[in-house]
Amino acid sequence: MATAIRQNPYSHNWATFAANTGDHELSVIFDNGDYRHLRMSKPGMLAWHWEIFTAPGYLAFVGDIGVQLIFRRTTDMLGFFNTRNYGDIYGDGSPFINPGYWEEKAGPDMQSVTRTFDVDHAVDVVRDAVNELVDCDEVRAEVGDELIASARDAANLEPNAQSFGAWLYESEHLSALASEAEVEIFHPQFLNTCFALATIANRYADYSDEEES
Repeated sequence: MATAIRQNPYSHNWATFAANTGDHELSVIFDNGDYRHLRMSKPGMLAWHWEIFTAPGYLAFVGDIGVQLIFRRTTDMLGFFNTRNYGDIYGDGSPFINPGYWEEKAGPDMQSVTRTFDVDHAVDVVRDAVNELVDCDEVRAEVGDELIASARDAANLEPNAQSFGAWLYESEHLSALASEAEVEIFHPQFLNTCFALATIANRYADYSDEEES
């Protein structure tokens, strides 16, 4: 078994993606310089398939999975998502992905489709902050426990970032978190998009190497 260089922060998401796409093959539908149309799918099936269309400076992602987006950054956007040089960086077969950076290349104000509020993550953010307050003797341990319990109640009552931020702002001890805490996580479908982009870019790089040999 390969030794992981880094811990995969999206291992659960990758396991689901890999289980559903392990038999996919690359179809090169059109390939002319920076103009390309590629598809990844299991032969004879469209479930969990995806396609990309590229033009100089643009890459459009569509398919049965992920979030349909248009990315803009460099002339060769397929090469932009090629992470083959990282190898098996996590030791689980997952390609390297950079969701935060790639999200930016889909344009401003895309977090409504690339991120989602997560109750457990929001409570963990509060728990970390509360532990620091307790360690610094700014609140008693029992008060800290009450804050964590209240945070979970608030997150479950109105599970969205705006409402949870308002709860933080009104908190006597946690108001500073309201403007700085990141209580959302990457949406699983956006992570699927990232996995799909890296997979098809890396597979196309392999295909190009074979064509040139």
